[in-house]
Amino acid sequence: MGNIGEGFARYFYKESMQFYDVARGCLGEIRSDIYLSHDLGYIKEKILNRFIKQIEKVDNKIGGLIAQTKTRLNKK
Repeated sequence: MGNIGEGFARYFYKESMQFYDVARGCLGEIRSDIYLSHDLGYIKEKILNRFIKQIEKVDNKIGGLIAQTKTRLNKK
């Protein structure tokens, strides 16, 4: 969330894109941590699946934000 907020605050689209890419990378880290938590027995399959669905939704939203920003970047 912080990286997306910082990306919005940037004046240049290229700068914004850097922060959106970092946000997507952080989401990948979270996904990895969720799978590890499941593998170690801290969370059950049902919870794992719920988390992964939410992560996929957020990933799609970040992807849309990146695509929209790329479109704006290409117009300049």
